[in-house]
Amino acid sequence: MESAAPRLVEDAGHASARLSGIQPSIKLTRFMNTVVSHPINVTTDSFSTDVLAASNQQTVLVDFWAAWCGPCKALTAPLNEIAAERAGQLVVAKIDVDANPELAERYQIRSIPALALFRNGEVAKMLVGLRPKAEILAHVDGLTKPVTV
Repeated sequence: MESAAPRLVEDAGHASARLSGIQPSIKLTRFMNTVVSHPINVTTDSFSTDVLAASNQQTVLVDFWAAWCGPCKALTAPLNEIAAERAGQLVVAKIDVDANPELAERYQIRSIPALALFRNGEVAKMLVGLRPKAEILAHVDGLTKPVTV
C-alpha cells in the first residue's frame, strides 16, 4: 500500500545510486506531489495547476516553443540543465504553441522561443528569442533570491 507522502520519480541512475547509498549528483524538484529534475510538458488543461498554482510555491519558467523552431531546439539542452541545477527553486515547463494556441494567445506570444517567468500566478518577466543560459539564470536568480534578514 502506498503512503500519503509524495512519491519520488527516479530514473535508473538515481534508483541505483540510492540503492548503493551514493547520493545522486542531480537535485530533484518537488512538484505537485512528484519529484522532477527535468522540464514538464504543460497543456491548456494542465496550465492552471502546473504553472499558475505551482508559481505560488516557487518560480516557474515556461518555455513557449514549437517543433519546427530551430532556436527553440537550441534551448532544449540549456533548459534541461537549468531544470536539474535549480531543482527545488524552479520548475521548468514547456508549452508547445502549435498544440496549445490558446495559451500563446493569452500571453501574447508573437515570437518564439519565448520564456516567461511566473511568480504568484502572474508573469514576472518575459524573455523573447534565443538567450544564453547565463542570461536566463541571471533573470531566474533575480526572482528566486532568498530574502536575507
